[in-house]
Amino acid sequence: MTNYEFRILFVFIFFSLPLFSHASSLSGYAWSSNVGWIKFSGPTYGVNMDDATGNLSGYAWSSNIGWVRFNANGPDWAEWIGGLIKLKGPSYNVNRNYDQCRLTGWAWGSDVVGWVRLSGNGYGVTIDDCSPVEPPITIEKPVCQFSASPVRISKGGRSILYWNCNGTADVCQIAEAGLQNGDDSGQIRTSALLRTTKFNLQCSNAGGESSFMTEVRVVVPVYCEIIPFLGTCR
Repeated sequence: MTNYEFRILFVFIFFSLPLFSHASSLSGYAWSSNVGWIKFSGPTYGVNMDDATGNLSGYAWSSNIGWVRFNANGPDWAEWIGGLIKLKGPSYNVNRNYDQCRLTGWAWGSDVVGWVRLSGNGYGVTIDDCSPVEPPITIEKPVCQFSASPVRISKGGRSILYWNCNGTADVCQIAEAGLQNGDDSGQIRTSALLRTTKFNLQCSNAGGESSFMTEVRVVVPVYCEIIPFLGTCR
């Protein structure tokens, strides 16, 4: 096998690899007044667009300058054997137009390639799937109300802890009260408390975990001997 035959075989195998997942295929032509048509798909090659980022990858073909490789030097560049084509600049850009299912705008290829127009009258680079990508759903951490009643008790007394996350939590726990794998809302009676105690409610969902705190104060009575006629302690 000659070197030339090896190169042809390598190109065919390389361009026959499956396209990236979560990407749209591009087809059609862009136009450069310097080098003519640039074709974005063929039997063994093509250019893909990442649906999330809009970045281009793969190969296009020009009969005058040969292969044009996208994303070789970053998402804002394409490369051909003689130089680079810039896809984004201060006053130009390659854009996705979902209404027309095509790419629009301009790229710049220096003095050799010049301006490359992605769409015009009777031609353009089309997107096979032009449905806008829905942004991912963001799940917020639980937001809960957490309180105790009563908040002041005598030594050895008990309080009731209440919490309500309004459907935002999958599971809750209060370690100080012995609660594990609790529901989104509920109540629990504390044990007999001998000292002021802080209770921490921890609730979680797919968005993360949130913590809330409430305190039950234990009041210890003070005894003293009343001094007659003065009304004070000694």
